[in-house]
This record gives sequence, C-alpha cells and structure tokens, in this order.
Amino acid sequence: MKKSIKRIIVLFLCTAMLFSVIACAADPDDSGTQTPQQPAPQAPDSGTDTGTGGTEPDTPQANLSKAPEDMTAEDWETLRLEHRTLNLNLFKALFSDELWDWILADFQELHPNWTIIDERFDVFEATVLQAELLMGTPRTFSVSNWEFTGHRQLAEGVLLPVDPILNSPAFDDPGLTVRDTIHPGTPMTIMNGENYSVPYRFSADGFWYNVDMFEEHGWEEPQTWNEFLELSNKIQEAGIVPLMFTATFAPYPFTMLMYPRGAVLGGYDWAIALRNLDYDAWNSATTRRMVEDFVSLREHGVFNDDVLGTDYLMAQQLFFEGQAAMVLSGTWLEVEMMEVIPEGFRFAFMPAPVKQNRSDPAFVVSSPMGWGLYRNSGQELEGMQFIRYAVSERVLTKYAEIDGHSTLFSTQVDLSRADLSPAAWTIYHTMNRPDIVSIPNDLISLASGPYFDFCNGVVGILAGNETLDNLIPTAANAMREARNDPDFVFVEQE
Repeated sequence: MKKSIKRIIVLFLCTAMLFSVIACAADPDDSGTQTPQQPAPQAPDSGTDTGTGGTEPDTPQANLSKAPEDMTAEDWETLRLEHRTLNLNLFKALFSDELWDWILADFQELHPNWTIIDERFDVFEATVLQAELLMGTPRTFSVSNWEFTGHRQLAEGVLLPVDPILNSPAFDDPGLTVRDTIHPGTPMTIMNGENYSVPYRFSADGFWYNVDMFEEHGWEEPQTWNEFLELSNKIQEAGIVPLMFTATFAPYPFTMLMYPRGAVLGGYDWAIALRNLDYDAWNSATTRRMVEDFVSLREHGVFNDDVLGTDYLMAQQLFFEGQAAMVLSGTWLEVEMMEVIPEGFRFAFMPAPVKQNRSDPAFVVSSPMGWGLYRNSGQELEGMQFIRYAVSERVLTKYAEIDGHSTLFSTQVDLSRADLSPAAWTIYHTMNRPDIVSIPNDLISLASGPYFDFCNGVVGILAGNETLDNLIPTAANAMREARNDPDFVFVEQE
C-alpha cells in the first residue's frame, strides 16, 4: 500500500465530499483553532440512547481549561471515562450494518459513561443542513454533496480545523500521534496552514472483469488501448458484450474511462489543468480526442446502446449475471452488490486499459475520504474523540476484515494478515502497482452544473442529440465562467 499512497501525489480539497460521505473545510479568514465549549449532558429528545448517561461525583474529569491541542494522553484517557453525550449523526452507508453494530458496541464499552445518541441517517438533505447552520445548531460531523459542497462550506467558515486530532496521541498507541499513523504522502486538506480532514481511506474508479470468463477463454487483462480493442473483438466473437456501464449517470464513464484516457493523451499536467477549470485544457485537442475515442468504442462494438437506458445498479447486475465481460465501477462494487453476487463469482479490479504503450503510467481517479467536524456544535471534543477512535488500528482492522476495504491510509493496519475477499485483494494489488498514478476529480464539487452538462453532453453524442463541435467550446466557456464567478470558491490544485 505504501507505494500506491506515495503515488497519490496531488493534494486536493476534500474529494471525499463528492458523494456526501464525510466532509471537511474551513473558514479561510479564521486561522485559529476554536476551543470547544462543553455543555452539561442533557437528556435527548430524539434518537436512540445507547449509553448510560448520568453524573457521578467521583468520575475523573479532563482539564477543560486546556485547548484540545494542548491535551495530553492522560487528558484524552480521562475524557474517555467521563460522563459525556455524543450525537452520532453520520451516514449509515459509511459502514455495513455488521461493522456499525461492532463499532457502536465497542465504542460504548470503551466509553462506559458516555451517552451515545444514534442519529445515523440514510439520506442527506442539503437544505436541512443549511437550516441547522443558519439557526446556529450545527450537527457534530460534517457532510456535504454537490448541492452544498465542501468548497461552499469552506467559504462560509462553518467547519473546524482538525489539527488537534492529527497532533493528539493515537488511540491505540499514545507514543504516536494520529498524524504518525497516516501514510506519508497521503493527500491532506490544507488551507492557510491548517488541516480540515483526517483521512482514513480512498476509493478508486476503474474496470472490473469476470475472472472465470477470462480464464475460460484464455483472455488476458489488457493495459493499452489497442489491447483493449483487440480483446473486445475476441469477447464479441464469443457472443458476449465486452463492456457494460450506465450512461444514465454520465460521470461514471467520464471518471472511469474518459478522464484516464485523456490523461494518457495529454499528460498529468493536462489532467490537473482540466480539474482546475482551465479554458485551454477544456477546449484542447486532447479533450476532443478523449471524447472521440470514447464514442468510437461503440463503433468497435465494445459497448452497445443498452447503456443509454441502464442505471448503474442494473449495469452491475448484468455483469454479475455474466452478460458482460467487464463493467465500469469503483472499489466499492463488492460492498454495494454483495447481496446479489452469485456464490463463487470471481471478479477482479483493474485500471482503465487506455495506455498508448505499456510503459505509460496507469492513471486512476482516486478520491480520499476523511473525517471532519462543524464549528460550534457543542460536541467538538466528543467528535474529536470519536474520530481518534474511528481512525485507530482496532477500527480500521475491523473495517478491512468486515467490509473488505483494502484502500486504507493507515500505517498500523497489516493488510497482509487481514481476512480480505479475493476481490478486495485485487484492489490492493492493483493500487500497489508501480505504474499507478492517481489523478483527482472533484469537478462534481467544484463546478457541478457545467460538469454534469459536459458528461450528459457526451451521452448526448451517443444518443444523436449533441455534437462534438458544440460540446467542447460550450463546456470550455462554462468552466471559464464558473472559475471567474466572484462567488465561486476555488482551490487551486497543486
């Protein structure tokens, strides 16, 4: 894992916020770290109470005169035994039900006097979050989506620097800091010298292929564009659709195929310029060639018009039914589809086979995920403690074993001994390949309108209601307008 992490050489802002997983940002005009004010625990009027609550006169108390960044290992340990209340307002989809059950029980056991109010949710509504912030009653843990992006939350200054967490003693080993447990080279969210995310894993976009089908026919995993086309011809000759994906959510083919192809054609600098909404990059011959190459795949029979009316879950279902040899998806595929994957079905992850030559880099869109907190929630210190716990070796080891995630930033988890599925191991080995180079794509957060318009325009070319000559300059102008908007929150990609 360490090699792959070092190759994630770009530092970009909270890409994890794209799909409302967890978010982080900060007020660029406020560089100080706030000392959280701790209210007395109160009986909750909603949610599920999983703790004991109450107050005992002989319970040890942490030294609250200290700012969080000044707390010692002893202070954090004392905090663990205090009577505290934590509203756990997080996405249920962060973890499987099995892992959530373990986390809730384990955290409660380790914090016996805490009252944990279970407020996990299935759906995130940006308007509700905005109302909470306007009323001065923010939730504890930060969250966002393209309706209320992390970049916008950055501008509004509603999130808390997490350096006190990064510099605190590691939950499992007080001889290390939390920062020490994170792989060197991990993308960090930094603004004005402060961090706004505690990263713990990343997701990657790419291809999955049917291992049994490949082995039965003697097909090999392709790496180059020509190898991909040649293999697709062989798959068609066997009466099988080579590639399935959804075009109803148009960013899928962009992030998993087109963008890596463009990075091969234009180089890493082009990929960064495209992400930076650079007019010349969007209006370039590389961008035009990227779209042309993708559209040409239909002419080669790599995919057919079924993609136009297939949603992403159905596309993945068809793959697991053996109706397609490959499918576009991310490292989350197994977890997302585990209820319908046939027993014994073998499938493997690979980067998009879009190289010109085998010696070229294998570009993969990679999105780091991290924990963040809101300012003035009244539970800043409790939230910090939960995050220290959530990025600990004990939790991330369980995360790998139960949910099968092998794309972790932790230096403390020995994945070689983890009980990972065969599919998860293919992710691990792929992302450790020496040719893997990660590229960012937080366009859905930076400029969601123009980004969706462009991706849908590519699908429009397939459907016959858009032209390349119109799409490219239209997209370039829209990206330039978005970048020049005085209210637009832009974070330059390094």
